[in-house]
Amino acid sequence: MIEQKKLVLGGVVVNLLFSKNSGEPLVFLHGWRSQAVAWFKIMEQAEERGFCSFALDLPGFGSSENPPDDFNLEKYAVLVKDFIKKENLGKVCLIGHSFGGRIALKFSYLFPDFLNKLVLVGSAGLPSKNKKTFLKILAKIFKPFFKFPFLKSFRPKIYKFIGSDDYLATPLLKNIFLNVIEENLEPLLPEIKAETLLIWGEEDKTTPLYMAEIFRQKIKNSHLKIIKNAGHFSFMDKPKEFSQILFDFIK
Repeated sequence: MIEQKKLVLGGVVVNLLFSKNSGEPLVFLHGWRSQAVAWFKIMEQAEERGFCSFALDLPGFGSSENPPDDFNLEKYAVLVKDFIKKENLGKVCLIGHSFGGRIALKFSYLFPDFLNKLVLVGSAGLPSKNKKTFLKILAKIFKPFFKFPFLKSFRPKIYKFIGSDDYLATPLLKNIFLNVIEENLEPLLPEIKAETLLIWGEEDKTTPLYMAEIFRQKIKNSHLKIIKNAGHFSFMDKPKEFSQILFDFIK
């Protein structure tokens, strides 16, 4: 049975879904604009297999409180570490999707002693090579000018122009979003020691397959599994196939 409770981590009230069994602890991290319940079907599968599973509503999402404006990727990683310590989970298998993959990568680099295995699902963390990259650079150039009142109204227009729907859809987290996306995690990849599984939807347009190949090449002990007819949310598009790949790797 999947239960729910509230925790205080780093001064922020965080919502948690969990299912306690005697098996290995799995910690699921959702993507930007998502929440813990996105993992519900996979957690049910984990419960049937005897795993102990946890999914946080990351601060700013779901039923958790918003974090302070200075929150960044490292602070999210520290929060996950504090959660693992608070629940006495020992070493965990960390599973991160998209933005949750960013956090999982940063966590793996900072806190390897808390990690058994790592699973990245359509993970973000690499710079994009498409045409919008230049526009994102322009947006950062414009950023200092937004402090002037007469220019603030142009900010949403600029971010709409570059296609940053995540920025526009989470206005209360706009500073945190910029803190997160400006960090390129590619230099950390060779330092990841944990055995790593990469699960990608073949039709992922948000974090395309070329990114999966970079992760596979630069994370030494990594394996790539591609799910056909699945997009960025491969675990929702093809839950049975996803579960089979995931649990074969964990066991």
